[in-house]
Amino acid sequence: MMARKKGNSTLILLVCLLVCASLAVYIIIRFVIPIMNGTITQLPDGKRYTVGDVDEKVKNFVRDDMYRYAVTTLDEREKEAYDRLRISIMAMAERVDIKDLSLSLEELRKIYSCLRNDYPEFFWIGNNCDVYTVNNKLTDCLPRYIYDKETIDMMIDRLEEICKRIDTSLGSKNEYEKVMFVFNYIIDNTVYDTLSYENFNKGVEDANLEFACNIYGTLFKQRALCEGYAKTFQFLCGRLGVDSIYVTGISKEQGHAWNYVKVENSWYAVDVTWCDPQGKSEQKSYAYCLVDSDTISAGHAPDVPYELPNCTGGRYNYYIYNGYELAVFSTEILSSMLLKAYESGQGFVEFHCSSRSVYNDFLTSVENQQIFECFAGIREKYGAIIDQLNYGLMEDALSIRIELR
Repeated sequence: MMARKKGNSTLILLVCLLVCASLAVYIIIRFVIPIMNGTITQLPDGKRYTVGDVDEKVKNFVRDDMYRYAVTTLDEREKEAYDRLRISIMAMAERVDIKDLSLSLEELRKIYSCLRNDYPEFFWIGNNCDVYTVNNKLTDCLPRYIYDKETIDMMIDRLEEICKRIDTSLGSKNEYEKVMFVFNYIIDNTVYDTLSYENFNKGVEDANLEFACNIYGTLFKQRALCEGYAKTFQFLCGRLGVDSIYVTGISKEQGHAWNYVKVENSWYAVDVTWCDPQGKSEQKSYAYCLVDSDTISAGHAPDVPYELPNCTGGRYNYYIYNGYELAVFSTEILSSMLLKAYESGQGFVEFHCSSRSVYNDFLTSVENQQIFECFAGIREKYGAIIDQLNYGLMEDALSIRIELR
């Protein structure tokens, strides 16, 4: 009797060991190998998601009528992958089956980048995704979700409330007025998140960094880095029916983000971040507000994986439209600009030089004191004497600011 019990115990032990060994092999195949090199021996087919799988709240938030530029640069096979990713991310799927599309890793990176650049609404995904491969062939894309479904729903509700308030306050405006409203709204209601930027550069973990880089952090928490500024500009313009593009690249020797926007069928560049006053300054700049390609390219180098439209617009450039474009250096013309700004109650005048030579002529007038002749109009009409010159230069944008106090 005792021997029989011992034999049963041994058998049970062997069975347990076999089960544990099998489980260990499964875990290694299913989880460890993908983490190490992205390769597994087999993976069951994933579900192909459709719009019908998307929650109504998300479907209403991610509108079909907003402008998406990057997708237009893809071929048909890439567009198919883009669309699968788009719908799956809206449905918050764990993985996206792409095995039949024969994509390279580089192609998937480009497609994912296009999707993120087109959809500022996708604030719940990260900059990168994970992948599965079989025999070096991509089979699945796994989006990285930053927030859970309940949190996302709450964030969408808050963003929709902000959008409703903006829609109510706009009334009937043309495209230029809508763009300027968005430009001013973001700057007036957002602070550059210096702490998150410093922590990012130091490699310090910061829970607020994701918020600073998306539309929720910009619109609700009212703090942002350049990514948050540019995505929010794109998002609000899109909500107002204005075509806008999110652009990434290098500016001032650091990674940066800005926008292209279409006004009356012409493209312009806008950099909201560099126009937002930082530090102690409370005066926004317009140096990068609706500028052409030559102006923006002087201090910005895009790195998006597709060709961008040429910004050829001039009429709605902020300086031209508002009469602060200096075509030739003239003390009389500059004097009238200063007088106009002074009469409008501004404590400064900011103007743009149409060329490098005009910009250099201004610097020469400062050196030889000729610049003080430009305050004659203010002195003669209002008796205000400005005998000290306080000015700032934005050399790459050829813009100059002169204090009028």
